[in-house]
Amino acid sequence: MASFHGCLIDAKLHGTLCLLNRKHVATELSYADVSMQDEPENHSQYAYITMEADERYGAFV
Repeated sequence: MASFHGCLIDAKLHGTLCLLNRKHVATELSYADVSMQDEPENHSQYAYITMEADERYGAFV
């Protein structure tokens, strides 16, 4: 786990979110299939990174 703007996130996503943040890309992150009461390491996780539709972001995606 890693911290990103005060939220705990999967460490594998940290580099990507930091890159998007440095490029001033507004993002929203959500996880599916995980309860806050569950241990994330013991469950399948799916992370979704949402960003606004914008021509500038097309090359990144």
